[in-house]
Amino acid sequence: MPKKRGGKAKGAEDDPLGKLMTPEFIERSFRKAVKKALEENRRLGLDCYYGTPDGKVIAEKPDGTIRVVFDPKKKNG
Repeated sequence: MPKKRGGKAKGAEDDPLGKLMTPEFIERSFRKAVKKALEENRRLGLDCYYGTPDGKVIAEKPDGTIRVVFDPKKKNG
């Protein structure tokens, strides 16, 4: 009895970028993009927005002042 050959389907080829997309690579790329966007906002004189771990959104104004833009209220339930 002849052996069956298990062939790959045409769409099942290895993803060449899959090996490059490690969590470290993605995080580093994201941090570089955020840093570049904040530098561009400063250069244009726009506000730079940051989030805090407790959910507040803070705006850094071009003159260096900092304001809380959004402060979510805690809800029960």
